[in-house]
Amino acid sequence: RIPGTWRLERSMTAPPRPVDIQTPRNEIIAYVQGILDGDGYVDRNRIGLTVKDKIFSDSFIQAMIQLGYSPQKVRIIKRNQSTPLGHSNSVLYQARVTIGVDGLKEIEEFQPTAEATAMAYLRGLYESDGGYYIIRYPDRECHQLQIWNGNPGVLTKAEHLSKLIDVHFTRRQDNFCEVIYNQRRIEITRFLEKVQPCMKRGERRRHLLGEDYRP
Repeated sequence: RIPGTWRLERSMTAPPRPVDIQTPRNEIIAYVQGILDGDGYVDRNRIGLTVKDKIFSDSFIQAMIQLGYSPQKVRIIKRNQSTPLGHSNSVLYQARVTIGVDGLKEIEEFQPTAEATAMAYLRGLYESDGGYYIIRYPDRECHQLQIWNGNPGVLTKAEHLSKLIDVHFTRRQDNFCEVIYNQRRIEITRFLEKVQPCMKRGERRRHLLGEDYRP
């Protein structure tokens, strides 16, 4: 671990961007595939997502609706959760949808080889397992975009697809899983511009490329 003060920088390059009704089907499939390789899950012929980020959950739901499915949405409140500051309630947003064997096969076997589908896949994976950090030192700061995942094959796939837009990751072993990261601010900017991830819970509503940021 790099010594220094870490701060999660949650600003993204775009406002919350749900899946558009005009998005091609293959891009939506790639997006859902990225989610399933991240925070999503498969349970027989059903897929789902349980997260704290309502915008992320809603984006997944809209994607499934565009694919012709009828997802179920559940809001879960976990009461009296222990935190360093005492006890508090935790809200989770769960979405699940039955898609059948053929629907699952369509998503799992899809190959996102073109740039548009590759960026859609990376969006789903980054929204699940990604983060943008600023590590502050006494004399400088280091910007770092990360994607972490317990499956090394998923990270290899993300590395390969990112090269389509000339973004190159470095890999390291973290405490519980492998991480790929990039510290080149120009490449970080390019990645976020191309992938355009939705904002997650708690993100500061300012534009990454605004006055506060200079690559």
